[in-house]
Amino acid sequence: MNCGKVVEMPCHHTLEAYLEDYLEAGGLRDHPKTPLFRTIGRGTGELSASPLPQQSAHAMIQRRAVAAGIGTAVGNHTFRATGITAYLKNGGTLEKAAAMDAGKRCGQSRS
Repeated sequence: MNCGKVVEMPCHHTLEAYLEDYLEAGGLRDHPKTPLFRTIGRGTGELSASPLPQQSAHAMIQRRAVAAGIGTAVGNHTFRATGITAYLKNGGTLEKAAAMDAGKRCGQSRS
């Protein structure tokens, strides 16, 4: 959730390549104001125009975690935390890491 703000994030080069392939294969490159993650049409195997609901993304992650033999709780935000840790281990700055973490909830106060 970015509350209408553009947030630039560092991206691993492998992820960048995957995203580029996804945009190309899904025909999304020329439609920047449409949902990035979408449902797949029944029986077509093609991306629909409908956004992928958060619950569906969470269920997909759970299925993949079980299939990979991961026994700990895994959720959508696990990737944010893991990504920030990897970013810092690879020489990233605390300032940018804090900015990456701050975007997780709009209007969230910290105590």
